[in-house]
Amino acid sequence: MIRRAVLSGALAALLSAGPVLAEAPAETGPTERVMDALKVFPFLDRFYGVAAEKRSLIILRYNLTHDGRPATDVKISLLVGDQRIPIPLSARGKVERLPTRAELAAHAQVAIEAPAAAKFRTRIALDTTITPTQEVDAATCAQAIKQINHAIAHAAGVLSILAPKFKATTFEGADSGVAVLADGSTAPLPLIDGHPAYDPARIKDARTIRLDKAPRLISLEQ
Repeated sequence: MIRRAVLSGALAALLSAGPVLAEAPAETGPTERVMDALKVFPFLDRFYGVAAEKRSLIILRYNLTHDGRPATDVKISLLVGDQRIPIPLSARGKVERLPTRAELAAHAQVAIEAPAAAKFRTRIALDTTITPTQEVDAATCAQAIKQINHAIAHAAGVLSILAPKFKATTFEGADSGVAVLADGSTAPLPLIDGHPAYDPARIKDARTIRLDKAPRLISLEQ
């Protein structure tokens, strides 16, 4: 399992599984549960609190699960005033539309329509916004690592000393890769959980990351 940059309900540990969003009601059949948006999307307000230029290369991602599986058989809506805005989910339960900062400030709520017996959790991760191409700028990867550590420290507040430090970018979907150094030579990228990884502190003077194929996602690793 990739040890991505993960935030959750326990700031001290920054675990990958968030709190249960709603206990199952006693009755069976479909039901709608309405709750505060920040219960469904914890830390989103703190992420927005980081200056935009200090989070330009990272993104907060939420996946909704129920009973340990991606929540694909549910309907989710954002309630803002008298507006009801559909929130699409991917086939893997990824939330494709997050509340904006203004919507959170307006005390937005989230309505979840699903089987009554389902217990929901939010899984939260910080990934990069770097375009996953076959060749990637090494300095951009290094900057993304700096940004994610800053964002986690900001979210953790006084507990930042306990927060994990992220050191490398991983290239999920690629099988191998090299770092092209300033003198034109190359250094092979180590594999972490089967994915090539670039740690700027271990491979110095890298200019370009060259992969055997374009990755699906450029993520981060402790």
